[in-house]
Amino acid sequence: MLEHLNELRELFFKWCDETVISQMMQEGTILKQWRPRRSENGGYELTYELKLPDGTTAAAAVPIPDRFKELLDKEFFEDD
Repeated sequence: MLEHLNELRELFFKWCDETVISQMMQEGTILKQWRPRRSENGGYELTYELKLPDGTTAAAAVPIPDRFKELLDKEFFEDD
């Protein structure tokens, strides 16, 4: 079970990286923060904030695939 969660954790962080990087199209864009959170529909979403080259910020939320629900339930939201 632990090995499964380790593999899932690795896949989750890779997915997060790829998701945010795909939104950083402008050179000079900086990731300010990201975090998973529960969504109103009972799933999870990745929220993040980018600082754009002109100094403004952009925020977004992307649904996290259901395959990561078990990991998020156990590691991030266990005490909710």
